[in-house]
Amino acid sequence: MIERLRYYLPTIAVFVGGILLWEAAVRALEIQRFLLPPPSAIAAALVTNRDLLMAAGLTTLIEAVGGFAIGLVGGLAVAFATSRFALARGALMPFAIAANAIPIIAFAPIMNAWFGVTSPVSKMAIVAMLVFFPVMINTVRGLTSVQTGIIFNTDDIDATHAQLQGLGVDVDESVARVGAPAEIRIGAVQMAGPVPPMFYFRDPDGNSLLIVQPG
Repeated sequence: MIERLRYYLPTIAVFVGGILLWEAAVRALEIQRFLLPPPSAIAAALVTNRDLLMAAGLTTLIEAVGGFAIGLVGGLAVAFATSRFALARGALMPFAIAANAIPIIAFAPIMNAWFGVTSPVSKMAIVAMLVFFPVMINTVRGLTSVQTGIIFNTDDIDATHAQLQGLGVDVDESVARVGAPAEIRIGAVQMAGPVPPMFYFRDPDGNSLLIVQPG
């Protein structure tokens, strides 16, 4: 306990010293309260107006959490869909990066005009815009920058050439022809040593392609 107190003591001392210096400077320089109120006046106002501040704080909290949830869910959903398809990623990412660079002050008047200045929806929309683009951009980058090999599921059994290319598999059309269902047989090679798992595709004509998943 004493060691913990010693660890935090410098931080506490700086905080208390800063508050005391603030109070003394405001009073000594006779700074007007509307410019820089002393800490004692702020504490007194918090006690006097606690009911009003709690109600306003609750409203702000609801708007902030609501906007954060909307932006987070929307950003993740769009990121998952965008990262899945290279064409959509290439088309949407430049616009997302450009929109993320626009100051929020440019969005605020638009949201106020759409939903009303006093409506909580306008505030939620502003927060959602702040959250959506960073979440979407960074999630797409994270999902597309990690090399995880090739992953297939039961939906890929009837994959065509174009669908396999969408999965990131560069296959020749002689192996998986457009319009011809390709039978995907997946087999893990049981061997001693660091041998990566192997998969092979076989189309109805017997052509096959061996794929070695990076270990």
